[in-house]
Amino acid sequence: MLKAILNRPFYFEEDDRLRWRVVFLITLFVFFFLSVFQPFQLSTYPKAKLPVFLSYAAITFVVSAFFAIFLPKVFPKWFNSERWTTGKEISYFLSMILFIGLGNTLYSAWMCFFRNFWLGLFYFEIYTFAVALFPILFIVFITEKLENQKHESLSTALMTQKQATQTPIQPRETIQITASNNKTVLTIVPQNIYYLKSEANYIEIIYRDSNKFEKTLLRNTLSAMEQQFQDFDYLFRCHKSYLVNLNQVERISGNAQGLKIHFDGLEEVIPVSRKYNELLKARFQ
Repeated sequence: MLKAILNRPFYFEEDDRLRWRVVFLITLFVFFFLSVFQPFQLSTYPKAKLPVFLSYAAITFVVSAFFAIFLPKVFPKWFNSERWTTGKEISYFLSMILFIGLGNTLYSAWMCFFRNFWLGLFYFEIYTFAVALFPILFIVFITEKLENQKHESLSTALMTQKQATQTPIQPRETIQITASNNKTVLTIVPQNIYYLKSEANYIEIIYRDSNKFEKTLLRNTLSAMEQQFQDFDYLFRCHKSYLVNLNQVERISGNAQGLKIHFDGLEEVIPVSRKYNELLKARFQ
């Protein structure tokens, strides 16, 4: 039961601006918490306390910025939103709390707030986890539930709109798909395309030919492919790595990560970036 809960899909925020916002919120929370409750015998500190509170806040800012901004850029595969889970989100924030506690302990030892470093570290970590654990669990589980409900509702609405909209019959004209060197790689009926996937400097084209699926690899960018298909509005850019044929969509599902596109006969599930949600709704309307 617990394993299933921790393995639920979760969305890792990819927008740097929003991650910076989280960093500032955590920093402000620590500053005001210390100012109001003055734990670790700070209430008996004989000198000016504001510099001490600001120092703790600065440590919190550096550590949380390291976790929220630096690590995702250094390890993008680990922080891939499509593979992020509730368990990873909880572990991520608890690790951040652990290092904030360590940083605050080192500062407190340097300020001679206690004599025994290891005992001070123990108390710092216990107190920090006691304060942060339940808010983190509450926020993560509530966020997962609300985001899951939102995207499930949106996916249902999109499928209803899709079924109510009659797709006009397109002429079965063929087009020539070219690589980055302008060499023609494939001549195809656009309606037969299911999706295009960007991988490094290559594009993978998945299409149906003679009642079976085929795959063609060519050197190009997805933006260049988007330009080649600009006259076919049913070919839709839904993600930084995917261009999909909306006419071939079997169903759309939703979870806490966002919307997912499914095709009949294909195993790969295509993610929809959140910034494309409104554009997708407009296409189906």
